[in-house]
Amino acid sequence: MTQNNQPLSEKEERIKLEAKLLEQEHRPLKLILNYIRRNEYWKDQSDIRRKAVKKAILWRLLISPTTIAIATGGLLGYISIFFLWKQNTLLENQNLKIEQQTYLIEADRRASQVFIMGEVLSDLNIELENKENIKRVISKTLTGRIISLSRAMKPYRYLNNDSLIKNRISPERGQLLISLIESNIDSTYLIDNIIKKCDFTFSDLNRANLDNSSFNGVNLSYSDFSASSLNNTDFKGSNLTKSNFRGAKLKKANFSNVILNNSDLRGLKVNDSDFSKSSILSSDLRLASFHNTDFNNSKLDDSKLRFTFFTHSNLSHCSLNNINFESSELSFVDLSHSKIFEANFENIRWLDNLKVHRSDWLTYIKDSLKIKGSKKLLDSHIIMVFDNKKGGVIFNKTTINTNSSGFEKLNKSGN
Repeated sequence: MTQNNQPLSEKEERIKLEAKLLEQEHRPLKLILNYIRRNEYWKDQSDIRRKAVKKAILWRLLISPTTIAIATGGLLGYISIFFLWKQNTLLENQNLKIEQQTYLIEADRRASQVFIMGEVLSDLNIELENKENIKRVISKTLTGRIISLSRAMKPYRYLNNDSLIKNRISPERGQLLISLIESNIDSTYLIDNIIKKCDFTFSDLNRANLDNSSFNGVNLSYSDFSASSLNNTDFKGSNLTKSNFRGAKLKKANFSNVILNNSDLRGLKVNDSDFSKSSILSSDLRLASFHNTDFNNSKLDDSKLRFTFFTHSNLSHCSLNNINFESSELSFVDLSHSKIFEANFENIRWLDNLKVHRSDWLTYIKDSLKIKGSKKLLDSHIIMVFDNKKGGVIFNKTTINTNSSGFEKLNKSGN
């Protein structure tokens, strides 16, 4: 019996020794592997080596001094980062409040000029009501006061819905300009002697009704005309750089020779208007629509024309370099002699009845100009050449039969 028990005692000693070594294991990877493979190595649930592995991973890995130190340091680090972030947020909010307060003080100071404007307009009304003032002009003194007042009305930022507006603007200049227009001063005197000498840049004319008004040659750059009504309005030769016409409506308006560079024309609706010889560089015309509009000899380089609609309009002799016509429409449009270098006709929504100056225009823009989307245009469109072979009209192949009568009309006036 003793001889049979001796090997068993050695086995127990070996198991105890292995259990101690397993319990003293401190290498993280080895600890994890021993714990994962415990069922594979020691299938007996009462095996002391299983308990040794559990103790080791508990005391040597999960709650070891090193782990606790790292965890504590990490927690303190996260808490420090949180409080620093919170402090930074509070400082940013405080700086924003200070900035808002500064602009509010300035806004109050600017708004005080409204009282001065009231006095000026009152004197204006007195002079115009004078029955002897048949020509409906005003004195040089009052004219000078109006000019000085417009220049004193500086643009500023103000709070709108608890936040500062993005760009500086002058509501007071807008109010003064509308008041002058509605005063029935002699139109020639008003433009030449008052408006052109005043400073009406940065004017806030949002949602204003400016129908039948004249701003011929006036500097109205940086002004806001968004959602305004501009029917039969004359802007000929005006400077409208960086102005906002978003959502405005124009009919029979004159924008010839204007400067509209870097302006916002999104959603603009134009009918029967003149934009000839104008500069509309780097402007945003997305979602705008132009019907029976003349752009002859205008520059629209680098402008955004996606989702823009041109119908029965004149784009001849225009500069349309680097223009993206994606999702736009060109229908019954004269594009003859226009420059379209680096233009993009890919994914154009509709192109039909397009008048051009070359009988090989479709192959020319594909082979020589390498215009994007030109191959698709060549496959889906056909050009009908004028009798003099100096140009033609491009039709969409799906509508060629129904539009033949329209081509005959264009063909007769092709030269």
